[in-house]
Amino acid sequence: MKPKTIAVVLSTLLVIVCTIALASTTVSATKTYEQGEAIVVSEPCYNDGYYCSDTAECNITFLKPNDNIILANQQMTNQNSYHNYTLNETFANNTGSGFSYCITCVDSGKNASKCFDYDITASGTPLSQTRTDAVSRSIYFIFGLALVLIIGSFFVKSTPIKLTLLIFGFMIILVSINLVFVGLQDEVVNPRLEGFFDFFTSASWYLYWFAGGLLGIIWFITVIQTATTRKKEKNLRRFGL
Repeated sequence: MKPKTIAVVLSTLLVIVCTIALASTTVSATKTYEQGEAIVVSEPCYNDGYYCSDTAECNITFLKPNDNIILANQQMTNQNSYHNYTLNETFANNTGSGFSYCITCVDSGKNASKCFDYDITASGTPLSQTRTDAVSRSIYFIFGLALVLIIGSFFVKSTPIKLTLLIFGFMIILVSINLVFVGLQDEVVNPRLEGFFDFFTSASWYLYWFAGGLLGIIWFITVIQTATTRKKEKNLRRFGL
């Protein structure tokens, strides 16, 4: 295959990868709290379009995703038209989505209720579609780049450059796999899976160093061989051979 054709093929692959990476995203407004941390709730109270009076009373009930009650009818603190409540961190030990709290307020003989959804993640990072799509685009781009490098290595005759492209492609694939695990880590509640993710991350670190060392050795040998060859050629020219 001609160099010009190779360049066209690799450029086309990069365009396809970048096009996939620019996929549209959506936004999620669900509140997210960190596992093992207190859940602080602060919501405004309205009565006929105006803030509730200082005498308004609000109670809050926390529910699990299966609608089982975590804590029921707890009085909230009325502070400047906002009603606040802090749920102890012992009630936020489990990660997941679909948790909710419902607030019921009474003011001037009128009452109303409203419920809000929330999630609990290991780091407090939202389980939003936006974040998922952003990670997916990064993975598509990085994995595509690795694919381009690996395919390109088959069209290179120089052994050191061929091996360099292959090793870089392998390293980039490891990066993309790690990104997948990072994206999933907040959603994982199985300790065995969490342990596997930690093991793979640690193993990847050593593999990066191994690949980097291998590249160093390859190019060290290449430089030595090149210097030796040039020296021999120089000596041959000096003796007229």
